[in-house]
Formats: sequence, structure tokens, C-alpha cells
Amino acid sequence: MGVNCRLYLPENARVRHVANVIGVLSGLPVSRRQFGGVEVAGVKVRNTVEPSMAQIKLYGRMIDGEVSHETFYHFESDGGSKLMTPKSRPYWVAVCCRLVMFFGGKLIYQDCSYSDGDYEVTAKSNAKNQPRGDPQWTDLQDRIASVTPLTMEEIEQAKPFAAYED
Repeated sequence: MGVNCRLYLPENARVRHVANVIGVLSGLPVSRRQFGGVEVAGVKVRNTVEPSMAQIKLYGRMIDGEVSHETFYHFESDGGSKLMTPKSRPYWVAVCCRLVMFFGGKLIYQDCSYSDGDYEVTAKSNAKNQPRGDPQWTDLQDRIASVTPLTMEEIEQAKPFAAYED
């Protein structure tokens, strides 16, 4: 089994947007599609045998030197939150912290701890996280495209909070 992070994202955080932000944070190439949508090369969202869960997979040369990462995205969790449970490694701790900054939510660095939350930011509004039309949709796409990749310094700073070293 092992020790994982527990990232609770607000119910308005869509899996495709979360996956794209993870891809940008990882240093994968970003482009704008027709009509302004964001596409991140190497980001795949796949169905699983469990209908309430998707798999997020990343492929390509990433900021931490790896060529692939993956995690699961649970559509149902406590209190209506979305849940991600990646391994508690410095890369994932740093990614999850930045996801909390982007969408809002709560992060527990190690799921074996007795913590109710190690890092928390108030959830962004529906207009910010789950827009239904312009100009909010364009604003979200701009926010995703303007995310800066993680730095090795951020990953290094996450080491004391992770259960495992990379």
C-alpha cells in the first residue's frame, strides 16, 4: 500500500482542468487550441473500472527528470470534495500545494498522519473553477496557460513533508 498525500479539491474542480494544471506544473508543453482552449502535450485522462474514479497520466520529459507520472482522481469523497491520492513524494507534495493555490482545497501531506489538513486555501468560486461561458471560461484558460512550472527549489522544499524521497 504505502503512504499517500490526500488532496481534497473543491467539487467545482474539473478533472480535465486539474490534469492540465498538473501537466503545466510538470513542465510539459502548453499550447492554445482553436477558440482559446488550453492543451498540454502528454496529459491523458483515462476512465477506470471504477465509475467514480479517473486516472491522470503524464508522459514526457518533466521538471523532476521523470518521463511519466500518474495519479487517481476520485469524483466522490467526504463532504462532496474531489480527491487525489498520489504517493507522498516531494514532487507530488509540491504539485498538490500548487493545485490548492490554484483551485482551493485542502492537502494532507501523509495520509497516515492524524492531521485534518496541513495546507488549506478557500475554494475558488464556480466562476473561477467551473465557468459556464465567456468571459469566465477564457479567464480560466488564461489562468491555466499562465501557470509556471514547478522549480527544483519547490520540490526540494517539499522534502520534509513527504513520506518518501524521490
